[in-house]
Amino acid sequence: MNSKTIIATALAIALTTSAHALNNGADQKLIRTIVASIVIGANCSGEYEPVENGFLRYGDGIGVSDTPRLLAATREWFALKTNDQYDRSKLIPEVSDLVNRTSNDYVEFYTANGQKLCETLGPSLVRSGVLRQRSKR
Repeated sequence: MNSKTIIATALAIALTTSAHALNNGADQKLIRTIVASIVIGANCSGEYEPVENGFLRYGDGIGVSDTPRLLAATREWFALKTNDQYDRSKLIPEVSDLVNRTSNDYVEFYTANGQKLCETLGPSLVRSGVLRQRSKR
């Protein structure tokens, strides 16, 4: 293969790859933060609640390439895994893979350490602006 053929092939692969791969560390960080927030919400006795538009602001602040699309892909993965209705067209394989791996890691940590996960992650997610502590009534 000559160099022009190699360049043309590389360009064709780049242009036909899925519309969104995880473009940078910020994309991955956003997805891990979303997963952590869901795990905290589900396992920490209702101590935390989501901040309205918190993930959008967080993603934009850390330089995520397409925050709304990654949020939608993550949300659809959870809908799929909980046997809820989901929109297959919003799933992104790279996002599904990262959400799956990250969820498994957090579930393993929670199984082994219980509330320590809440004590460790909860305050960090509050500082990130994606969760807030529920007001005590």
